[in-house]
Amino acid sequence: MTATANTPQQTDTGPASRKLRIVVSALTRKRPVLVANMIRSFGDMALPDNCEVRCLIVENDTERKTEAAVQACLPLANGLALDYVLESELGIPFGRNRAAKEAIAWGADLLTYVDDDEYVDPKWLVEIVNRYRETGAALIGGPILIPPSSETLTRIEQAFHDDLTADYKQRAAHAISAAAEGRFSPVTNNWLGEVSLFTEHDLWFDESLRFTGGSDSRFFHTARDRGFKLEWAAKAVVYADMTADRLTFGTQLREAHSRTINRIRLDQMDKRFYWLRLPFSLLFKLISAMVLAVTLPFTGGRGILKLTQRLGLITGRITAAFGGNSSLYTKIFGK
Repeated sequence: MTATANTPQQTDTGPASRKLRIVVSALTRKRPVLVANMIRSFGDMALPDNCEVRCLIVENDTERKTEAAVQACLPLANGLALDYVLESELGIPFGRNRAAKEAIAWGADLLTYVDDDEYVDPKWLVEIVNRYRETGAALIGGPILIPPSSETLTRIEQAFHDDLTADYKQRAAHAISAAAEGRFSPVTNNWLGEVSLFTEHDLWFDESLRFTGGSDSRFFHTARDRGFKLEWAAKAVVYADMTADRLTFGTQLREAHSRTINRIRLDQMDKRFYWLRLPFSLLFKLISAMVLAVTLPFTGGRGILKLTQRLGLITGRITAAFGGNSSLYTKIFGK
């Protein structure tokens, strides 16, 4: 993305009326098929009024392996410009920070993130920008839902898919009430933030969390602790494409294991007596996992995700207790 000579002049008008410059960004690595699907959804987006929008793909790899796939998606049906950059320093927070730097260089007011294994609802950008204009919040999150699979799935894979579909729907419903109480946690798979968070407040994604995951959650917690206004856009929906290689016991166990470690890292900063409660928590989770295992044959496979997540939570807490780290993003799923 090429920087313009002058940043747009700010006026005294608030977000409800002023013209906004927006960068819609996504990180990708070794998933050309999925990122092409996501880019096509960018081209199908309705565009918010009084906004100038550009799309940005940040490839986080040592070489330009996905650039041809990105260029093949041009032109976008709605006429949006699409920029591509390579961030050769491996690790998701490096890619996220690179997107922010590109948005700053262009003089953007707002930056959005989605994942390369997702696609956006046609009304997504309009809805999330409308929510920003309504609230003026510095950081806004939105729901992720799972569509029907485009692949032929085995019985176990379908069971995981069904459970994940229900789980994501439940999270989206819960987030509405949680947001009203300030308890929700927007992450970068559906996220809008003011660029001033980076430029004026020096808030960046933690690059020490190179492959562990959790840099977006840490960003959110820091923003919340600093008193920034946070909101939820319930109608700004993105869809996560759950490929078959993610719908296995091993993969879901690994994800639950790694995410548990990341949550504990954040909990340690806020909860002084966390470790004193750990043995009792593990015992409770172990008992609940045993109950789920016993009932699973009688439910036709429903509940397999919850069982897997319980086991991942147990192993993740044990690993964290001995100083272990997450390795969530060392393996890539999908194509």
